[in-house]
Amino acid sequence: MDAIKTEYRRNLPHLQPVGGLFFVTFRLFGTIPATVLRAYETESLRCVQQLRRENPPDLGLQLYREEKRKFARFDALLDKNLTDVCYLQAPELARIVQESLLFYDGKAYDLLISCIMPNHVHAVFDFSQQLTHTAEFLFADSSETEYRQLYELLKVIKGYSARKCNERLGRTGAFWQRESYDHLIRDARELTNIVAYVLDNPVKAGLTEAVQEW
Repeated sequence: MDAIKTEYRRNLPHLQPVGGLFFVTFRLFGTIPATVLRAYETESLRCVQQLRRENPPDLGLQLYREEKRKFARFDALLDKNLTDVCYLQAPELARIVQESLLFYDGKAYDLLISCIMPNHVHAVFDFSQQLTHTAEFLFADSSETEYRQLYELLKVIKGYSARKCNERLGRTGAFWQRESYDHLIRDARELTNIVAYVLDNPVKAGLTEAVQEW
């Protein structure tokens, strides 16, 4: 087997070690105005630069906490629905996305949880099963038995669902924002917190009063 690419970069670096447990968020194209996004990125960069200048003894921990705060601010922008791009509030389109997430479930990863919001998607993927069941992979268009990375499968998931959703909407052009957010989950405690966060997202966004209703 060739060396596996465990880090890649578009606008941001993405660390995706083999067999990892990942929290992923991807959003519809055009969900956050460019001016708002630039201000958000500028503020996040300022915080990181200040931490590096101060260089506290626990710099790594502080940078990790800032990453979590950055994501919380970003997700809050999505929940505000600033551009009214919310195709996924249509049940038939949400179903297409969910089916796309489930296609590789039990084959290349375990989909531990997912939540489809009107303009973005949260999911937790466990890739550890590929380390022990590589020979049992059943890919739709290939007989490959190579390890498949998160970024590869996200490209397939987003590409397929974008095509199907655009067909239903009678539109063309970008459906998903190209860049996705992915975070390597470090331990069981963090996993528990993330699962609770994902479950609570529709309630926090004011879309429902109870988790069970979403």
